[in-house]
Amino acid sequence: MHYYGLDKPYWERAWMYTIDTFFFKWGNSIPAVFGTHNVKDQIKTALGRTILLFTTSQIIIILIGLALGVKSAQKPGSLLDRTISILAMVTTSLPMWWLGMLMILLFVVYLGWLPITLYSQTAVSGWSNILKKMSLPVLTIVLVSFGGWSWIIRNIIIGTMQEDFIMVARAKGVPERKVIYGHALKAAAPPIVTMIIFAMIGSLSGAIITEIVFNWPGMGRLYWEALQLNAVRTMMALNYMFAFMTVFSMVLADILYGYLDPRVRVGAAARS
Repeated sequence: MHYYGLDKPYWERAWMYTIDTFFFKWGNSIPAVFGTHNVKDQIKTALGRTILLFTTSQIIIILIGLALGVKSAQKPGSLLDRTISILAMVTTSLPMWWLGMLMILLFVVYLGWLPITLYSQTAVSGWSNILKKMSLPVLTIVLVSFGGWSWIIRNIIIGTMQEDFIMVARAKGVPERKVIYGHALKAAAPPIVTMIIFAMIGSLSGAIITEIVFNWPGMGRLYWEALQLNAVRTMMALNYMFAFMTVFSMVLADILYGYLDPRVRVGAAARS
């Protein structure tokens, strides 16, 4: 009663709990989650696994999306451009958890390329087993998301290619490769960088259903188990952490936008 402050008035408990949460003093949860009662240890364990899976997948998605989007924008209406548009429409509409179950059914159950024991246990040891277990979820996440990224970047680049400075550069005889990568991509950097910031920071929150399908013990799985076990402190810490990351990504995107786009000025620069 004394440790959790239950012997104090409600207003004092609420105030102290708010202050502790704000300064990352999350304490211990009553039920053990991921083998420990300490909330920070729970999040450290889950966050590392989420970075390993979702952040890695997001980096691959960004690289593929940039490459295909720029290539598609160079020749609008080409076979590649139409293929990417169709892929974006089809893959984005696929539920990630449903495609994940199909991947397990195909590659694990029918083809037997991966041992089914990898997906019957929550945590595995050894880098070879970890990489094997990562392969299907990474492939699933990339398949669902790369088409949409390619299509969005393609539209951003096409819009930039219609600007006057691009026409002037082409009229001056600047090589097409330099026009694309030296002028158009640089001018389109602010919205693309903003997308990358939100995607990278958003990848740290994981995905509940996808992690349950692949039995991956990340941030989404931690939140689900905290709900199941009624670990209130863990849930509140995760909610605060997700809100903090969202606000941080917005502030970071605003600051970088001001540096990347000279037409945007904030704070003292705007007043001067």
